[in-house]
Amino acid sequence: MRGSRKINKKWVWLTSFSMAILMVSGCGASADSEPTQTESNSETDSNQNTKTKDDELTRDDEIANEKNEIAEITEEVTVNEIIDGDTIVVINQDGEEETVELLLIETPEDIPEDTTSQQFGKQATDLAKFELEGTNVLLERGNPDKDENGHTLGHIWINTTEGPENYAASPLLSGLARVVTNDESNNKYLDEFLEYEQQAKDEAEKEVGDFPPNIWSIEGYVTEDGFDQSLDF
Repeated sequence: MRGSRKINKKWVWLTSFSMAILMVSGCGASADSEPTQTESNSETDSNQNTKTKDDELTRDDEIANEKNEIAEITEEVTVNEIIDGDTIVVINQDGEEETVELLLIETPEDIPEDTTSQQFGKQATDLAKFELEGTNVLLERGNPDKDENGHTLGHIWINTTEGPENYAASPLLSGLARVVTNDESNNKYLDEFLEYEQQAKDEAEKEVGDFPPNIWSIEGYVTEDGFDQSLDF
């Protein structure tokens, strides 16, 4: 019994000692691991910061590349006059005036009559004046680059902080223009323009207020040949 009791006491002592060693070792390991975890967190933060900077640089590079691509296919001109929403007069680099018909879009005519059916034409013209008149823009000539009247066919690009933007996007997204495809050889941006047009159609379904928000809000206003501006609404 005494021997058994001694063994039991020793076992208890060894067990207690072992537990104490484990606890001390555990504390030491925990203390040693803390700097490692801190270092790991620091590395993660550093990597995240680097990634953010890389992302910003990448977007800047993308914008620079877009500008270079557009610069290669355009020439700088000055907008001298706005005829209507899809026709403008520019002064080219030779100092000559050119009347430019915007490709792939058509806006209602700006008829100076005080009727509601003419308002969309006036709005389209006002939009062009606001964004283009008196500014330097980039002209991308079509192929062919002239119509039967000798007018220049082309796209107008505006340089923004987010890169070059095709002006036609503005009237299309505003529901002040429709997409037209008269010449398959000049359908370069057709898919993009159809997307803009569809967004305006979707917006027309959310009609708010007394006056229709855009040309797609009035049944029969947009026709295969253009616009029925005789409608009273």
